[in-house]
Amino acid sequence: MNTIVVTPQSEKEYSFLLNFFKEKHIRNRVFTHEDKEDAGLLKMMLDADRTDRVCESEIMSILRQ
Repeated sequence: MNTIVVTPQSEKEYSFLLNFFKEKHIRNRVFTHEDKEDAGLLKMMLDADRTDRVCESEIMSILRQ
């Protein structure tokens, strides 16, 4: 099944949509700000270039700073 993402522009729209979904027995999920940050981080991780390698000593020297 496909997914639809809706972003309400006000609290009134937000309440209306939640009530509508509830009345029509439509499954829904509210994404918090943290959920959106996690999705963005996941996208960055998946898009990252994994061909470059960094040696352990270089990583450790950066962490010690």
